[in-house]
Amino acid sequence: MLSGAGMILQLSFSEDTDILFYTELILEVLHVVTAMPTESPGMCYVDGKWYLNRSLEIEPDDAFALRNRGETHRMLNKYNESLSDLNRSLEIEPDDAFTLRNRGETYRMLNKYNESLSDLNRSL
Repeated sequence: MLSGAGMILQLSFSEDTDILFYTELILEVLHVVTAMPTESPGMCYVDGKWYLNRSLEIEPDDAFALRNRGETHRMLNKYNESLSDLNRSLEIEPDDAFTLRNRGETYRMLNKYNESLSDLNRSL
């Protein structure tokens, strides 16, 4: 586990070669997080999405990465892409409170208030 920037990253490795990639990925993410105060926040989300895409190329069923990419899409106002990632994450981990909350927020932005309320209540 890695804790930083208000997030906890939990990694699992399927091959030794993945360890090196994940180590490099973590260092790059920490660089992006460190650069955030001086850069446009929207640009940081775009940078973060690139790293999440790379991570998902290695581990396509990583619910954590799918959840975070879904949240990144939401922050970039790409709500349908957000729902796609959040729905996939919930197929893998159906009771994840953070993912339910993020999907509830995405539904709210789409004016789907019943779905939003349902997910937000389930997340409690």
